[in-house]
Amino acid sequence: MAQQPPSTKIDQRLEGPPIVVGQRTIRPIAKITGRQQVVPNGSFAGVWGRVSPETILVQDGEEEYTVSMSDPERVSWQGYLMGALAVSGTCLLISIVAGRIANR
Repeated sequence: MAQQPPSTKIDQRLEGPPIVVGQRTIRPIAKITGRQQVVPNGSFAGVWGRVSPETILVQDGEEEYTVSMSDPERVSWQGYLMGALAVSGTCLLISIVAGRIANR
């Protein structure tokens, strides 16, 4: 059996090029996470990754501020999913316990 090449964790912050809009300069920032596998001789073997927007830096003259890029809809769907999994898991557990009690 062939040995798997070692994998390396990727966790980097990527800053995009500045975009000038009128008096403002906008710079997007994203986060890259994932894994990279490299074969022993150093050549590239494969990568799995995710690029997600993080913030936008805005320079307005002397003032600089950030705009968050969080996705509230994604967070709410994750909450719905976790609630549904909790309810279905509880129902499954009750069903198993009730079946064992009935078979005594």
